[in-house]
Amino acid sequence: MQDKSLQPITAPGPLTGRQRRESAELFRAMGAEREIDQAQAVIATIQDRRLGRFRTRSRRSDGLSAREAQIVGLIAEGATNSAISTRLVLSVRTVERHIENIGRRWRADAVRSATVVPPTATRDKSTRPHG
Repeated sequence: MQDKSLQPITAPGPLTGRQRRESAELFRAMGAEREIDQAQAVIATIQDRRLGRFRTRSRRSDGLSAREAQIVGLIAEGATNSAISTRLVLSVRTVERHIENIGRRWRADAVRSATVVPPTATRDKSTRPHG
């Protein structure tokens, strides 16, 4: 006979509180804390959308997302892309993509700040001192 604790939980409708707790305990016993967090985030998003609420990703004052700021901090510490991916539990490609986005954003900011028009360029020629 098969061990009942290893059988998947099936329910015709939404899980009861008890079923959710039992599932979370099973995931914790397997060392899957990250997966529990991900599942809870998905559930929260679904519940919000059902209620007509939509979350927006917040940006810091420097224009970076929280994840991008983490990556910049690790780069500043000298971490490689591989080390960053291990530390943040991301693929190396995802880290590379974040770095590309950071570079694009910072280059755009640099271009904007470099294209400031000097005050003399906007003066009317008749107001210039003659000399």
